[in-house]
Amino acid sequence: MIKSLADSGIGFGGRGDEVWLILQSEIERRDEPSGIVDGARDPLEAAINRPCTRALQAALSFMGYEFRTHGTVRPEALDLLSAILRLENRDGAEHRAILAPRIGFLRHIASDWVDEHRDELFATAAPARLGQLTVDLALKWGRPNGWLLEHFPDAVRDAVRRDVDNALAHYLAAMLWQLPRYSVEEVVDFLRSNHKLSAAGEALGRLLPPEGTSPEHASLAAQFWAHALDGGTAEALTGFGWLSGSSALDDDTWTDLTRRTLTATRGRIDWAHKVAERAAAQPPSVGALAILNQLVRGLTDDWDLRSVTELAAQALEQAGHLAHTPEYGRLRTALLERGVL
Repeated sequence: MIKSLADSGIGFGGRGDEVWLILQSEIERRDEPSGIVDGARDPLEAAINRPCTRALQAALSFMGYEFRTHGTVRPEALDLLSAILRLENRDGAEHRAILAPRIGFLRHIASDWVDEHRDELFATAAPARLGQLTVDLALKWGRPNGWLLEHFPDAVRDAVRRDVDNALAHYLAAMLWQLPRYSVEEVVDFLRSNHKLSAAGEALGRLLPPEGTSPEHASLAAQFWAHALDGGTAEALTGFGWLSGSSALDDDTWTDLTRRTLTATRGRIDWAHKVAERAAAQPPSVGALAILNQLVRGLTDDWDLRSVTELAAQALEQAGHLAHTPEYGRLRTALLERGVL
């Protein structure tokens, strides 16, 4: 109820001090464990089913309400957060699971406190192993936060290396935001050395929606893709098929990079049917015909191959004015060999 009243802005009728005492008492009563301690896969899963950490969630909402109302956070609340950072083991992990995804919120209402305690939150001043865990939880459950990404790049890379959920997407967001130590070259080199370039291609495709991507982000994505192609292996490049859904990449750029990718992978690529759809939807060109030819010759999955060959046949029919080109001839031959024409 307290959380709902705070989140809705209804308030507490001048009884904020009483409400705070209730919350503080519940947070400090840590004798009752989570209802799913044994089956919890993640500290947050345990935390949202534990009375004291659910009370911490309510306290954060209460702090947000007081900040919106008075422009400040009561000192007792910040003292409580400081004490929470000293908790160890499971208690520490579960309380940090509530705080970590809210780093943007905490910096909004108490930026000085976050700056003062940043090493206790995310680095070596935290109890054993809890600093990196807090970074992991922030990446897994929170939104990308420029402050966190900029100040703890080594911890972010460590999370990416260990395949922490969503860490790769946050890492790529830092590149798109052009934060220090996240240049295109640094990011590609790190991901290549950790065999994560293909996964990065897919993650980048998800980060660049069909609509609303800025030209600057599209340009950085194209630079990333081009740099990945330099010496990239087939296994490292198939994920870039996911970028076919980003209309922010102009057709000429997308066609050139896709054609080079398919040459390196010998026609294998993720999301092949979408790659074929985009190639076929363009005004007929030798580049689009080359992409479709590479897909028809390189794909082994029957389901993808069926849809791709249909799209290739339609594109060939519309490209009669290119019949004199080698690309037209190669695609026509590939379709004849497979009995499509």
